[in-house]
Amino acid sequence: MSTVWDVDAGVLPGGRHFFVGAGSDVFRWDAVSGDPLGAPLTGHRGLVMAVTAVPGRNGTALIAAGDENGVILRWDPKTGDRTGDPIAGSRARIMQITSLVLPTGSTLLIATDFDSTLWRWDASTGESVGEPMSLGSEYRIVASAVVDGGARLFTSGTDNMVREWDAAPAS
Repeated sequence: MSTVWDVDAGVLPGGRHFFVGAGSDVFRWDAVSGDPLGAPLTGHRGLVMAVTAVPGRNGTALIAAGDENGVILRWDPKTGDRTGDPIAGSRARIMQITSLVLPTGSTLLIATDFDSTLWRWDASTGESVGEPMSLGSEYRIVASAVVDGGARLFTSGTDNMVREWDAAPAS
């Protein structure tokens, strides 16, 4: 196995917990036993730098992973089957990826790239949501939360500041 650059945890349909890791490919492990869950998930043409377990509606889930070429691929975490087309908004290395379930019930994939741009897509369809957001040259770390009923993003960087953003673009 190669270096693992990022990890996340998720829940499979049926309640089984798993870990997912990003490296030369995407790897899945049972959270209790530590045993691999099938073969590595492949398809990226470069190192996989960021990965997230995406909760879905009605107990469904996805794995989304971004690579050094700015491409995000999605898989069913239980079967390992690819889901949807590749997402390629960024041309820079994906540095971090997370997801956010909006109050409307839809789920966003949110990624930051090496060019300090924040990207948002619908997790199910892969369609872009709003315009990419420039975070300045220092902001590459992103977290998401629903605060007081509103979807919010929080970014941080080397200036030791945390900034808050509205996750969903104005309609």
